[in-house]
Amino acid sequence: METASSGRGSSDDLDTTSSSSEARLLGGIAWEKAATSPQQSSSPSLIRRHCITILNICLFVTSCIFFTLSFSRSGGSNNWLLQQTSFYSPIYTRYDIDFQQKTVVGPLFNEDSLSPEEALLRAYPSPETEALWDEYEEIGTLIISSDDVRRLGKDPSTTVKAPVDFGYGPDAHLAMLDGQHAIHCLNTLRRYAYREYFYPNLTASTTPGKSPFSPLAEAHLSHCLHILLQTLTCKPSFDLITMNWVETQINPYPDFAINKKCIDYKQMKNWQTKNKLSKEQWLEVGDRGPQKGAKVFPMAPKLAAWVAATDVDTGKQKAEQVGHHG
Repeated sequence: METASSGRGSSDDLDTTSSSSEARLLGGIAWEKAATSPQQSSSPSLIRRHCITILNICLFVTSCIFFTLSFSRSGGSNNWLLQQTSFYSPIYTRYDIDFQQKTVVGPLFNEDSLSPEEALLRAYPSPETEALWDEYEEIGTLIISSDDVRRLGKDPSTTVKAPVDFGYGPDAHLAMLDGQHAIHCLNTLRRYAYREYFYPNLTASTTPGKSPFSPLAEAHLSHCLHILLQTLTCKPSFDLITMNWVETQINPYPDFAINKKCIDYKQMKNWQTKNKLSKEQWLEVGDRGPQKGAKVFPMAPKLAAWVAATDVDTGKQKAEQVGHHG
């Protein structure tokens, strides 16, 4: 019985042992599956992640290349910064623009604190004063391409081109700097302010609401006022003016001597002088008139009426020309 019992016990033990071994074996297989399955199932995800990472790196490198090319074409960091707040202008790619830190000079009475040039600009009109203002006002005629004209939002088939024999090639359109036109308008207003010097024979009007100037002069005046307003409101200055208490003044008095970061104006003027048409070339363009096939626009109705009236009234006097010569 003991043997039989022992045998049965051994058989049960064997079954138990086999079951335990099988369980351990199955457990090991299950553990291996548990250990290997996530890795195997995550392989596509890892590949996708690697692909996305590589793609991002490629996009970053490409962006850096395009930024570098754009930056280099703009002529430098100052040019690039100016382009971000400006409409298109090919000038930003033609020379490296310098900035200057300047302090505004704006005393009300202390003219003795001005430099000789500043004093002359503020002085009562004289031949010396006019020579300096004429230098500031100079509007040079520059050359741009058909692509430049299109990027300015204009149609190159309607803009004036330089004659080919000027040496600029067949794709040379005429243009001028808007900032210089604004200075021309400022000088125009200055002349009207000193009209007793510039228009000594002008008789003051005694009719309320009627200007003593001719219709053309009055139109030029209102044109320049409007141009300057649009120029100043297009890019208003965010520089700040502090205030001080000043003897005899009830209210805080503004300190106009503010610090500003400015484009180097004289550098720009020197560049314009080197790249503009000569005065002889400009006059030659006018003498030759429109080239064959050039678009000729009709004159504004009121200006046409003034020209016609002037011709009728004088019979001899040539109609006053309106325009800018540089």
